[in-house]
Amino acid sequence: MDSNGKRTHINTGIAYIVWKGRFEEGILLTLNHIRELIQLGAQEYDKGLIQGLPEGIRYMKKNMFKEVPEELRDAYIHNLKALSYDLFVWLIVGQLAFRSLQQQAKSYINENEADNLAQAITNNSLSLGASLLKTSVMDFNFLESIGGRGIDWTPFSISMMTNTYNNWRNFLTGS
Repeated sequence: MDSNGKRTHINTGIAYIVWKGRFEEGILLTLNHIRELIQLGAQEYDKGLIQGLPEGIRYMKKNMFKEVPEELRDAYIHNLKALSYDLFVWLIVGQLAFRSLQQQAKSYINENEADNLAQAITNNSLSLGASLLKTSVMDFNFLESIGGRGIDWTPFSISMMTNTYNNWRNFLTGS
């Protein structure tokens, strides 16, 4: 870039970077805007965030798109739609499809006992695949993460290593 702000192919020592935001940044900025509006609504009634949550939500609904430039309003709407779509797909694929697949895998393994090596490998591969799918789609299962911590005091790294060891042991021994 030259000293006048124009792009040039000559190295002038002035850096030129085209910044393009990522979609996650937009969703987080939109959620931050919603949080700020809820806090303002709660403060209007001189209540804390928890006690003033209903008033804060009403304030946010009323003022979400007021005094916001049109481009920013369109971005907020787009970000909320993207977040809704992501959460819906997570719910359908991550929860319903996994539950169905897990039940089918268990019934298949119970019906087809490992009489020979090929069947044992098939059963273990199916079991390992179902476990891998579970861990890949359940990463953001906040209810299990929050609720599970109150019951299971095993640190995550130890439980991950234990699960990995058990999966490989079951796979190799055919159990």
